[in-house]
Amino acid sequence: MDASANSARCRVRRKHPRSRAGVRRRAGPAIITLGLIAILLGLAISTVATPRRYATFQREQITDHTPDPNSLLRIWIVYVGQGDGILIQLPNKFSYDVLPDDEDQSRSERVDVLIDGGSFSGSNEDLMGNFLRRLYPGSSPIIEHAVISHHDSDHITALTRLINDGVASVETFYHSGLVSWQPGGHFPSPIPTGQKAVYKGSKSSPTRGMAYVTNQGSLLEDHLIDNRSEMQTALAGDDLHGIYEDLAEAVDRLAASDNSVEFRRCFVGSDFINEIEDDRRSAISDVRFELLWPQKPALPYKGTDWGNTINGNSVTFRLVYGDFAMLFTGDQNEKSQRTFLDDLIADNRTGAIDCDVYKVPHHGSKHFDPAFVDTLMNGLVLSVASMGPRGFGNSWRHPNPGLIKRLGRSHRFYSTYIHEKRFDTTDFKDAESLAELIETDRRTILIETDGDWFRLVEIPDSQNDLNMPPSVKSTHSGNGTRWINARHGG
Repeated sequence: MDASANSARCRVRRKHPRSRAGVRRRAGPAIITLGLIAILLGLAISTVATPRRYATFQREQITDHTPDPNSLLRIWIVYVGQGDGILIQLPNKFSYDVLPDDEDQSRSERVDVLIDGGSFSGSNEDLMGNFLRRLYPGSSPIIEHAVISHHDSDHITALTRLINDGVASVETFYHSGLVSWQPGGHFPSPIPTGQKAVYKGSKSSPTRGMAYVTNQGSLLEDHLIDNRSEMQTALAGDDLHGIYEDLAEAVDRLAASDNSVEFRRCFVGSDFINEIEDDRRSAISDVRFELLWPQKPALPYKGTDWGNTINGNSVTFRLVYGDFAMLFTGDQNEKSQRTFLDDLIADNRTGAIDCDVYKVPHHGSKHFDPAFVDTLMNGLVLSVASMGPRGFGNSWRHPNPGLIKRLGRSHRFYSTYIHEKRFDTTDFKDAESLAELIETDRRTILIETDGDWFRLVEIPDSQNDLNMPPSVKSTHSGNGTRWINARHGG
């Protein structure tokens, strides 16, 4: 809602009731006034019913584009509370028959890529599962590819939950290789004097461990998991810890019923999402998933800090479809972004992160590298962040006002928790001003593209059919964009 509409609402609330006599005396003028108000409201509605054209986008923007439904790729940034949960639906033209050898040709399976699932709070663990039920009513979809950006609870807890609940099955998992180990088994404990390691607790009695650090400053390869076999061996040896063990048990149960389930470590140069299974699907040539991070060997960040190291090795990739590109960055932080950018500059490959849309890392936190963001701003149009109440309201202050400003201000920044497009740094001064930014109708962000044009629209929870999102022309200003000319794919 725009500023004038907000002001109008405030004026209505402040009106004081008049006496009946007062109403009778002013009946004639009141009718005229009401007529004028109705006309003005009609004009206001007509001006907000279509998203604004923003000069700062520096792209052609239209409202009358009608994409081929069969060629439409959809990216859902799902509201999962405090956490990340993203689903990419490849265009229907790439759908396939699950059982090609039977006589029933009615079951057409869409190719899905799930990124994490949330959620920080146990009360939100079913949000991603509920979203999938609404998107695929009456069926249990196959998730062909699941990317685990890293194994923090606000990224994988709900992924484990939806697998255990049978909401969906997963064919291939991609992960950074980092592990949460029980100390004393595969991760030796206590940690020897003089030995650097990434761990929680004390050196004499760690509560969980990730990896020892080699003399070259990288994480010890023996402490990283490469594939499903290594994961299952660690699980059988009771070597895994906490939520990582929960995830491994879920993957193991899937594999018990489908031995083809894969659990792959990914790094620059390794195999990543590549849809060329000859016996089930033809090659998908105009959709690419370009793996950009982490590197091998994996590195510790901020000394050997657990949180910075797991975030800094987040699986990062660029999705390219025709002329459209979107960059996904997990929870990367300022240290890893700086290293990432330095590597790209050294190889003269900064174009590898060119994108139309940027999935902001770590829920839009203050831990970002300004030079990395400035490099993106050469052609970036929109940024999106996945976040919830915990990060927004406490000392974390997700999203960070400085980051929003650097990304082109609030009209170019969308999140799953706040939807007001006029806020600035002054709106973050106290709890009351923060509360005014929150809309009670939770929203999931949808990005649609046919490879030539793309648009963003917020889908409220009250939307009955997720598969019938509002058109551009029926989207109110501030709740989405016009169709925008794509430029960074190819």
